[in-house]
Amino acid sequence: MLSWCRNLLLLTTLLVCSEAFHELHYIATFNTYHPFYIQESLITSALSLLPQSTWHILPRTNLAARTLPTDFALFESPDPSVLRELRSAPFIRSVTSEGEHGRRLRAFLRNQTSDFEEPDIVDPVSRRAHHRDIPGIHAFGAGQLWRLGFTGEGVKVAVFDTGLISDHTNFAHVVERTNWTEENSTVDVVGHGTFVAGLIAGSHPACPGIAPHASLYAFRVFTGAQVSYTSWFLDAFNYALHVGIDVLNLSIGGPDFADSPFTDKVNELTAHGVIVVSAIGNDGPLWGSLNNPGDMMDVVGVGGAEPDGSIAKFSSRGMTTHELDGIHASYGRVKPDLVAYARSLVGPSHKNLLSCRKLSGTSVASPVVAGAIALLASTVPKDRRRRVVNPASIKRALIQSARKLRMASIYEQGAGLLDIGDAYDIIQQIDAEVLAAMKTEQLQGKGLNIERSLASRDPSLGFYDEDDGENASSIPGPTAAFFPSFYDLTPAGCPQMWPHCAQPLFAGGMPMNLNATVLNPAGVSGRITNITWVGGQHGEFLNVEVTAPKRFWPWAAGLGLHLSVNDLRHRLTMPITAYGVLRVRVVSVHKQTHSDIELPIKASIIPPPQREKRLLWDMFHSIRYPPGYVPRDNLAEAKDMLDWLGDHPHTNFQRLFQAFRDEGFYIDILETPVTCLSNADLKRYGGLLLLDSEDEFSALERRSLRDLVTQHGLALIVAAEWHNADIMREIRFEDDNTRSLWSPIVAGGNVPALNDLLSPFSIAFGDAVVSGNVRLQGQAFRVESGVPIVNFPEGGELLYVSDLALHEYKTRQHDSVLPGNRLPAMPMLGLVKCEAGAVLSFGDTNCIDTAYRGAKCYRFFVEAVRHTISNCAGVANCEKMLHESRILSQALVPNSNFLRQKAAPLAIGSYALLQPHRWFGRHGLTETEPNGEQRLCNMRDELKTWAVLSSGSLSRVKFPQQKKAEPLGSDLNYFRSFRQYGIEMPNSRTGPPHDYQNSLNSLFSSTRVRHLPLQSRNRGLCFLFTGVVLIAFSFVLRRKACSGQHRMYLKRRNNRPRQLVPSVSAFPTNTPRSHALSSVLSIGSLDSPRR
Repeated sequence: MLSWCRNLLLLTTLLVCSEAFHELHYIATFNTYHPFYIQESLITSALSLLPQSTWHILPRTNLAARTLPTDFALFESPDPSVLRELRSAPFIRSVTSEGEHGRRLRAFLRNQTSDFEEPDIVDPVSRRAHHRDIPGIHAFGAGQLWRLGFTGEGVKVAVFDTGLISDHTNFAHVVERTNWTEENSTVDVVGHGTFVAGLIAGSHPACPGIAPHASLYAFRVFTGAQVSYTSWFLDAFNYALHVGIDVLNLSIGGPDFADSPFTDKVNELTAHGVIVVSAIGNDGPLWGSLNNPGDMMDVVGVGGAEPDGSIAKFSSRGMTTHELDGIHASYGRVKPDLVAYARSLVGPSHKNLLSCRKLSGTSVASPVVAGAIALLASTVPKDRRRRVVNPASIKRALIQSARKLRMASIYEQGAGLLDIGDAYDIIQQIDAEVLAAMKTEQLQGKGLNIERSLASRDPSLGFYDEDDGENASSIPGPTAAFFPSFYDLTPAGCPQMWPHCAQPLFAGGMPMNLNATVLNPAGVSGRITNITWVGGQHGEFLNVEVTAPKRFWPWAAGLGLHLSVNDLRHRLTMPITAYGVLRVRVVSVHKQTHSDIELPIKASIIPPPQREKRLLWDMFHSIRYPPGYVPRDNLAEAKDMLDWLGDHPHTNFQRLFQAFRDEGFYIDILETPVTCLSNADLKRYGGLLLLDSEDEFSALERRSLRDLVTQHGLALIVAAEWHNADIMREIRFEDDNTRSLWSPIVAGGNVPALNDLLSPFSIAFGDAVVSGNVRLQGQAFRVESGVPIVNFPEGGELLYVSDLALHEYKTRQHDSVLPGNRLPAMPMLGLVKCEAGAVLSFGDTNCIDTAYRGAKCYRFFVEAVRHTISNCAGVANCEKMLHESRILSQALVPNSNFLRQKAAPLAIGSYALLQPHRWFGRHGLTETEPNGEQRLCNMRDELKTWAVLSSGSLSRVKFPQQKKAEPLGSDLNYFRSFRQYGIEMPNSRTGPPHDYQNSLNSLFSSTRVRHLPLQSRNRGLCFLFTGVVLIAFSFVLRRKACSGQHRMYLKRRNNRPRQLVPSVSAFPTNTPRSHALSSVLSIGSLDSPRR
């Protein structure tokens, strides 16, 4: 009976879970905005041939969906045919899965990690100015603008976060608080949203914000459990457009740059002139760990800095990795855009109105920049603010004024540390340029329009004529800008230009790919024309190719730069330094304005190195999230389930790259199939690196590599990762983000594909997943989640690792491994000479991966690669190299392991295949398609444009001057804080103080006289009186205790007098909101939207 009940319960559970699994929610995005009832009729007409029971439109009851036109609908359906019909409808732009929002708050809260715990601090009554050691408003020069009377007034700032405290006395101007979650409340119970809003527009006397008079709009898009959904953000974004938000702060982040409804909406916001500021993430110090939306081109991505002027360890690093996919003919963009202090920032507490608290993380650096932008925007007169202030002009002002940090790359610090004072000067310069353009337009009688026109959609969608204004003449407009403003690729440019400065250029090498962002303050759409290369000293040795979009939208364009060496006429015999300038014209707003800008470039060029010193690093066969679920390489790491760092020599393999460079190797990066290169090109390399390859190899690639190794002396270096079908099934999970079951498209590495590649050499990896320690003479490292070698030819060398731990391995009868959880020894590294070349096989990449936290094996792996190339692979003096190889092999023999000089064949372990998608399918091609690989090879070249070589030359290339950031507290002229100088802060009861400018002038003319706020003075008198009473009382008690008749023992710890503070009710209440919809948006009045 019990067994029958248990089985029935299990069956019921499976049916319920199965039903919940199939009823998926989707977002259907329309091409235009419609009211809800029109959207419903359009979807009904598109699905008229399908049963009504197979789909259902979900009502959304928030304010934006209920009263405003919207551009998306939320529906559920278990039928795939519903998705196909909707995607084919002409009025539908896209259909994507709806689920829990994959982006998270990016601050270190007290309940998240002990490494960044900060006690709630700052007694507002205390007059000690201890802000000198804590990054505050004085650290960025906000006081310079306050003294001029600018405090953010009239600028609408939106904070998308966990809401705001109900009693917002410490905020001068809260316009609206809205709720977009399923919880019927606008109150911040987490504290994150209150803290972020306080950094932007707070008026707390102990922890004021950057722009205290900005108009604050608090959007609650996260629940108390810090959960959000994409549809909540989309509705909130639409409402932000409706109310005319100027600056929008997103202290969130996640790795999913392919979340198209979210990213498309962010682009629409920026196209309308909304300046979006976002944190880049707390996944540092790993490179390639940028979070979305901070990595988007038109979003101001903010990183974190320490008070001593160094990069915060937790701050995510660039470059953007979604351009490193083999399709984009460029390099990752420079991100972050700039950094702000992110350690121990002080902001208001949501629990106690009188106290402030500390938080660390890029999530609190982002609102500092958002507040600075609001402050800068308020300096422009309102009548032309919309023409001057836009995402491109603000970003230009921020990056050109930022101060460079020492010992940090542009992919760590962006342009440098925020400097509000200098950014103000550039904003004034842009304002003058706009006025000059307007005057020229009036003289010529033309209709210059540099406002937010044609902003709602990407022009590639056909919302307006591409040829509109094609023949219109243009006039000089606001100056565009390059970011970065120059490229110094010489050793002198390091560390700021690392990794580009780590290796010189040489003839015959792969082009060095760079990325330069063009910022266009003049218009939301534009073109890049007149691309010219003007050479300076030795500039004729540089070939410059540019990949530029035909038309860019919104506000910015990413230019791919490809530098190679032109050494056809002259044979270099010694290193040289080549200079030059890349000049382009940016034409904006249908060619009504233009701006000519230039990018100085300096590069080191050397004679071609020897073949055995050149390595080709294959990146084409690496797959990273989000195209599919690619699991982590280290199964022992439970924090992050996804392999999302790119496996690039400049991201999570950056230290291995530098180790190769330190040993004199030169690395070229292969971003196309091997067959795209000719045999003559491939013969220039001593070795080909295949590290952690996840994609498959075509039959043509396998034949080509076999011939290169056996006939042309190439050294093939393969480092594999685990592949076990049982573990792949066990790590499947149901993702709340998509409400679907995620199965890995591949394991840590694609062992079946590598075994196919290595089969001509009689080498194969097994499917066991093992971990163990390796101890060599002078070196020790760990193999983690590796894969052993199970087949190897005679005459090779094998390195055995003993006492291996087995990861959840289910033994089978035909396996050669012993049962149990540990193995006595298995070969993890093998080296064999294959006719003219050689092959190195290594069963792990964790010890050469920067993301791995265990002991590394960089030096060991570099020596093993050198050992492989020296083993007659592409080397003429083979006898000498063989002698050195024997000496090296003897040095590698450890005590606990042994290196066989003759490897016997081993039994091949079994592996069930879960085949990944093939790279042909990834790029829209099939292996059987005629000339399919050649088409793939030509994709990138078709996008490139040769820069026109100017007939003239430059006698001197001028590089922009860079200001260096000083450690916090070194500039005593910075305005310290409201607390130190006692400036009266406005609140919602009293409004702005009378004659604010005169009070500031009197303050700085005589800082000895401090005008304390009335409330602070009353509190000071109260505390003074209380202190006198307590001192007198303790004196009386002490005299009685010392007398012989009455002895009293004071319990100092338990009976210590508590500090008296004013009650919360003593604070003034906030004034009614002035917005037209305030009656509908009262606290907690919004209905909870469905997910």
